[in-house]
Amino acid sequence: MPFCRFIFLFFVFFGIASTIYGEQDIWLIDTHSVSWNRASENDFGRIEYRRFRNHCWEDSNAAAFFDSQNPLVPLILFAPGYTSTTANTIEVGLGITQLLTQEKPHRMVFWNWPSQRISHGLRQDIRAKIPVAAANGQYMAQFLQLLKPDSQVCLLGFSFGNRIIGDAVVHLENDQPQHLRIRMVMASPATDQHDFLEGAKYAPIPERVEKILVLYNPNDFRLSFYPFLYDPAIPIDALGRYGPSASVRQKYQDKIEAVNVDSYIGIRHKTLIVLNTPAFRQRINTYLFFEP
Repeated sequence: MPFCRFIFLFFVFFGIASTIYGEQDIWLIDTHSVSWNRASENDFGRIEYRRFRNHCWEDSNAAAFFDSQNPLVPLILFAPGYTSTTANTIEVGLGITQLLTQEKPHRMVFWNWPSQRISHGLRQDIRAKIPVAAANGQYMAQFLQLLKPDSQVCLLGFSFGNRIIGDAVVHLENDQPQHLRIRMVMASPATDQHDFLEGAKYAPIPERVEKILVLYNPNDFRLSFYPFLYDPAIPIDALGRYGPSASVRQKYQDKIEAVNVDSYIGIRHKTLIVLNTPAFRQRINTYLFFEP
C-alpha cells in the first residue's frame, strides 16, 4: 500500500479530520541517511527534510524549511524514544498534533532518528543507541543554531529522545541561547537522574532555557531496567522514574517543574499515554505555546 494512502486511512480510521493536517505546518527531519555515531557539518548538510501536504510527505530541503520559518510562530520539535520506526514517529507525532489547539499557529517537527531495534540482545542494542542519540543531539544543536533570532522553540522528548534534546541544548554555542527562546518537555526521560546536578552533563541547561517540565513515574516498568545500561555495581536511576533531586528542584524552582504522572498511567511507558494526562494537557499553552 502506498505510504500516503496508509496515512490517509490512518486519519479516517481514528476519526481525524484530514483537512486539518492539510492546513498545518508539519515537517519530518530524517537523520537515517547520515552518520549514526559521528556528527559532522558535512553530514548535517545531508539530513533529509520532508513536509506533510495533501496527506503525503513531500521531499523538501533545509533552505525551504529555514526560509519559511517564522520566529513569532512557536516551533515544536518532537524527539521520539528507543525502537521508534519512521511509521511510529509519524503516527505518534500526528497524535501529539491532535492534542494541540488548532487555532494557535505553530510549526510541528518530528525528529526521525535511527532508534529502531537492530540487535536481538536488548541490552546490547539499547547501549548501542547511546552514541546514536549523542550524535543526533549534535545534529539538533546545529539545526537550532540556524533558526531565526528570537525563535520560540519547545523541545519535546520522550524516553531516550530526551537524550537528544538535552544534548542539543548543551551543544549550543555559549551565545546562542540569547537568540532563542527555549522551553523543554521531558516526558518519561531515559536520562540519568543526577544529570542536572552541578558539574553533571545537563547542569548548563537550566541557565540556557526558560522552563523545563519533567513528567516522571516511579512505577514506569520500562525505566525500572534503566540501571542495566551501566555497570551494575554503580546503579543509576532514570530521571523519568524519580524526577530531579530535591536539591535541583530547590535550586531551580522557578525553572524546573517536575510532575509525578503515576496516578494517571501506572506502569505504562507510551508517549501518547503520558502526553494525554492532565499533567501535560493543562500545561500545553505554557510550554508549547509560550504563554505566561
